[in-house]
Order: sequence, then C-alpha cells, then structure tokens
Amino acid sequence: MHERLFIMGLFSWCQHGSKYLAVNLHAYSDILLFPDTKPLTYIDVVIVQDIKGGFKLMPAVEMEGNQETGDNWKNVKTIGKGTFGFVELWINEETLEELALKQIQVAQECKPNVVSMWKKEIEIMKKLDHRNIIRVRDTPAELKYLERMYPILAMEYCSLGNLRKDLSRSYCGFSEANVLHFTKDISAAVAYLHTKQIVHRDIKPENIVLKEIDNKVVYKLIDLGYAKDLNHGSVCKSFVGTLIYVAPELYRKEHYTHTADYWSLGTVIFEIITGYQPFLPTYSPVKWYEEVHKKKDDHISVQYMPDESIHFSSELPKCIKLCSPLKQSFEKWLKTMLLWDADARGNDSKEKSSKQWCFQQLEKILEAQILRIYHVTKNNLLCYMLEPDQRIDAIQNIISMEADVPSNEQIIIKGDGHLIDRQQFAKDFLSNNDEVSLFLLDKRNLNGKPDYSTHLKYPEQVQVILGNANNKLNNYEPKRLFAETLYFCKNLEEKSRRLIQSIAACRRSLANDHEQILSEKGHPCDIKPQIYLKADILSKRLQMNEKKFQSLNLKPPETYNDVINDWNKMISELEKIKSFVQPSEAKEEIDEFVSSNISTTSFNERYETLKNILEELNDLYTSMNFAEATVDTVQEDVKDLVENCITEWEALFEECHSYRISLNSSWVSFLKTTRQLQEKNKRIESLREEEISYFWKLIEAVAPKDEQQSMRSPVQECTPSFSSTTNSLELINDNKLLHNDFEMLVADFPDFPDLSLN
Repeated sequence: MHERLFIMGLFSWCQHGSKYLAVNLHAYSDILLFPDTKPLTYIDVVIVQDIKGGFKLMPAVEMEGNQETGDNWKNVKTIGKGTFGFVELWINEETLEELALKQIQVAQECKPNVVSMWKKEIEIMKKLDHRNIIRVRDTPAELKYLERMYPILAMEYCSLGNLRKDLSRSYCGFSEANVLHFTKDISAAVAYLHTKQIVHRDIKPENIVLKEIDNKVVYKLIDLGYAKDLNHGSVCKSFVGTLIYVAPELYRKEHYTHTADYWSLGTVIFEIITGYQPFLPTYSPVKWYEEVHKKKDDHISVQYMPDESIHFSSELPKCIKLCSPLKQSFEKWLKTMLLWDADARGNDSKEKSSKQWCFQQLEKILEAQILRIYHVTKNNLLCYMLEPDQRIDAIQNIISMEADVPSNEQIIIKGDGHLIDRQQFAKDFLSNNDEVSLFLLDKRNLNGKPDYSTHLKYPEQVQVILGNANNKLNNYEPKRLFAETLYFCKNLEEKSRRLIQSIAACRRSLANDHEQILSEKGHPCDIKPQIYLKADILSKRLQMNEKKFQSLNLKPPETYNDVINDWNKMISELEKIKSFVQPSEAKEEIDEFVSSNISTTSFNERYETLKNILEELNDLYTSMNFAEATVDTVQEDVKDLVENCITEWEALFEECHSYRISLNSSWVSFLKTTRQLQEKNKRIESLREEEISYFWKLIEAVAPKDEQQSMRSPVQECTPSFSSTTNSLELINDNKLLHNDFEMLVADFPDFPDLSLN
C-alpha cells in the first residue's frame, strides 16, 4: 500500500507526532498508522468506505501546500445539518469575512440520486441572483481542498438564524409590521424562482433565514436541494419535503407545477400570522391526508380542538396581531393559496389565465394604506383600508354607519390635540407603523360618562388559567394555551396605552383651545374685574339719576314712577352681575389640568406596572420548556401574573375615566363661565341702552316741547342732550361724566367669542 494516504469518507485524519492517524468515524476499532515523510503535496489515494473489513480505494486529486488549515480560514461551528449534508460557518481571521459552506456527507447513505440532487442544487443556486434568496459566493482558493470528491457550496452567512427560531420566541404570530415584511420578502423570492421556471418544493421555516442589512432584517430562502426545473419534467417520483408544509400533489407523487409552492407559501404565512401550522401538524401522514382532504375550498385551517373535535375554519383566529382589514384580506388570499385543487390554487376563478394572480393580489395587500382611529368612547380601534385620494369626510361617513356616531357628532383630533379638516386627504394622517394616528370623540358623550362596562369577558384560555374552565378545556396544548393567554394580557396593555394616549390627546386639544381663548380674549380672572366696573358704573349712574329726578319733585309722580321702578330693577340686576363677577384670585380648575403633567398621574403609574407584568409573562414564555409542560404547570406558573394583570387593568380603566370625567367637567365649567361672562357683558350693554331710552323719556316729560330739540347732543345721540333748565343741565353733565367713563371701559374691553359647549 502506498505510504502517503489522505483519509476521508468514513474516516478523519490528524497528525500525531510523525504519524498520520486514520480513525474510523463509524466506531470501528481499526487505527491505521502511516509513516510521515515529506510534507503532503500530492494525495494519491482516498479511502471511501469499508467493504467487508477491507477498503475501497479511489484516485485522489492533486492539492498543494498546507491545505488542512485553509491558511487564514477557520472552521467555527456547524450551523446546520440534514439527512445528506451539513453547513459549517467559516471565518477568515484576517479579513473577518464569513462564509457558510455546505457539503455533502460522504457515507453509505450517499446514493447516486443524492449526489445528483446535490449537483443540481449547486447548478440552480449559481444561476440565481435575488436579494431574498441566499447568495452564492466563490469558494476561496484556500478551501478548495474540501472538494475532495464532491463540490462544496459557499454562501453568504446569515447570522440571525432561521425563521423557526423566530417563531419559537413569538406568541400568536408576528406583529403586523413583521408579517407584512416577511410576506413581502419571501413572496418575492418565490415569484422570482417561478420566473426562472424553478419550483422550490420545500418551503418551510427551517429553510428561511434572517440577515441584517443596513439595520434592517432581510428574509432569505435557502436549501434548494429539492428544487426542480420545470423544463425537465414535473412528475414527483418520490415524496419530498416536510409533510405539514408540502403540497398534497407532492405527497401523492403526482404531476405538479409551481402551484405546489403556493401551498407551502400559504402554509408558512398562515403560521407567521397565527403562530401555529394550519393543518393538523401532529397527525401521521395517512391520518393527516384523510382528515385534511375533507376540507372545503374556503377552509384555511383544520385544527384539533381541546374538546377532541376536528374544526374546519374559513377565518383566521381572533388571537392574531393583524388589524381587521388586513385580516380579511389575508383570509381571502389564503383561501386561494390553500386550495386542494392544484390547478385552481393561487388563481382567481374569474381569471383562470392569470397564473401570477396570487402575487398581484399580495402586492395590493402589502401596499394597502391603513388609517387607524381610536374610538375614545368605546375604547376600541377602528381601522380602514384607504381608497386613492379618499378624504376624511368619506371616512366619517363610514364611521357613522359602522360605529354609530353621526358625522355631525364626531370630533376627530390628532395626537397633538388639533382638530382635523374634513376635506383633508385621509392618507395625510397615516402613521409609519401600526400606531394610532387619530382619536374619535362623540359629542353626545362629552360629559365623560363611559357608555360601556369595564367587565371583561375572559376567553376560554384565560378561564383555564384562572381555574374557571370545565375539564374538557384542560386538553389545550400548553404552548398555545400560554401564548393566547399572553396575547390577552398584551391586549389589555395595548388598550391601556391607547386609552392614556387618547386622554393625553384630549388634554392637548383642550389646552390648545384654552391657550387660544386666553391669548385672544383674556382669562376669566382678568375679564371679571372689567365687567364688574362696567356694571358698577351703570348702576351708579342709574342710582344718581333716580336721586336727581326724585329731587325735582315733579308732579304728577306718574311722570317718572314707572321709569324709576324699572331703574330699580335694572340696579338690582346689575348688583347680581357684580356679585357673579366678583374678582377672585382662585384659578379655574381647567388651568390645573392643562398645566399638569399626565405622566405623573396614578393611571400612568399603573400602566408601568402593567408593562412590568407583561415583561415577566413574556420572559416566562420564552424560557419555558413546553416539551415537558402541561396545562397544570402552565397554570401554576402563570395564574398569579394574569390575575395581577387583570387587577391593574381594571383599576387603570377606572382611574383613566375618572380623570377624563374631571377633565371634561372642568372644561365644560370653563366654557360655561366664559359664556356667562359673554352673556353678562351683553346684558350690561342692553341695560345701558334701556337706561338711555328711559332717561330721554324723563327729559322729554319734564322739558317744554319747544326745547326738546335743542336738548339733543350734536355729537352723539346715545348721550343725553342738554336741558335749558338748571336741574336738567346738572343731571346731564353728571351723566355725561359717567357715560364717558363707561365708553372708555367698553373700548378697552375684548369682544367675546361665540362659545359653545361642543
């Protein structure tokens, strides 16, 4: 036997002193020793496998240099392993470049069809170039020695792991933003493959990896080991893929097309939306086929229920993180992607010729603009998929029908408290994420009294955790039970956050109006003294006139008695006005609200407590070993936290609405006070006009008719004119002085707005 051998296949080799040791990887006891002569530059023989105690030798390829270390390249770890191959992470210690190297396992199981699939995968991968498909890299020259018998596949390294890892950490599926992001990336990858006439045939979470590019996660499709070029035939000769994701026609080993990938894509997207697979994932293949085959065209899931029944559903579950318009859109789309009939799958029944219809519809979903409005009175979220150039007034018409709030009773404000214009484009109020951008108030309910109860209707899952469920519900799968309970608690936290945001928006809105009134009209505390002075001047003038006329001893007394009586009533009314506007240093209650910091309120502190409880629940969920968990163990670990969460929510709810009632009441009080000041001011003006009219009646009654014309003021008719009599002159002069004071006060007095409580 040749003295220089390179050992591989079932054996690995290492240098031990001056000897090369070939160690049987399959636990054989044989250890072959070969003398070390010169540095190994030519590999003469390769041991492939043992044959009845012997070895089959094959010629090897020529290699140069010290290839076993790969110069600067270091094998860090194995990052993936399958039936026929494995993937290792290699790093260049000098440049820090990272590569994922995929190699075929050389063993007894390495049959010709496996080698053929491996070579086909490399062939396909090298002709693909897409952002959402793993990219092939050139194999560094230093690592060429790894290609002993079969080629290796060098690929970009995706450090964030695969989708299965992400799914295991999430509860009830991904967030809405992540669902849309994932769907956009992977659907683009599948559509690209189909344009190249390639069917992946094994789309599943394990074959989707994540990589961070420019601070953003990018999803990439990998492992085209089962991929098939449709140009070379499309009959499935053997079962491939993973049962719970593979299309039925592949399971039946029948003719297939690119629609086989539609089934797998729909299945994966269902899973990232809900957190679980759509079709009986724990069933055996035969039983699975028997049950799932019964589904109707509009069914998108078949689930084993806690009461041991099989449930077929046409809808996505309630415990997901999509808004209602997107939920409905994805339901419609999934119904086409999960059709049992492969020919109809992914296509609109009205558009049979459009084979890419599913991707066209998906683009519409991904590009949809969702306007989110928080209904403060009902404490729920209203979501609307916008039409092009749709205006706010059109949205208000929809709200009037769906939320039972007439358009003329709606107040819609932004987060900064400013009212929106009905004619503005609705798209102007879109948020960059799934956060609320607008808040809806019902004018009919501005007194702050909630028209809904704080009583919570606990779902079945929470009833199980709280120990209030019947025995049948104890058959819940532990992980799903915990996930849906966590979803319930998270929903309470989100409701709390939006409730606090709505109160903050309402407070800002009132603060904006409050500031505008103060800047334009002045503060009631400043206005009251001016009204007081006006009432006081007019009251004194009336009292003075009454005394003057009484001192004239006019006869008969009927001449002035009626006027004097009316003046007394006016004086009494003016004194009441003076009492109402008596200057005070006390601030309006609304001043306290608009100047206070909402973050210091008790309900905000409760919200922080609620968030801490959610963090504990989430940490417990991610760390729990669900393989060994039972309903009882989940209940034991979670019950106290769930009860605390509910307690904090109910207390926060009550405190929020108490604050809202006080805020609204103080604003109503402020508007009422300001309106009353407006009315008092107008009443003083009216009383002044009445006083002037009565004054002239008395003057005309006591003066000769031929002198009445000369008594009129040549400047201002509203000022009493001069009399030819001494008493009349004295009376008019005194009135004129008071009148001038009054007019100067009026000139400096601000006009009041036409205020309303709404």
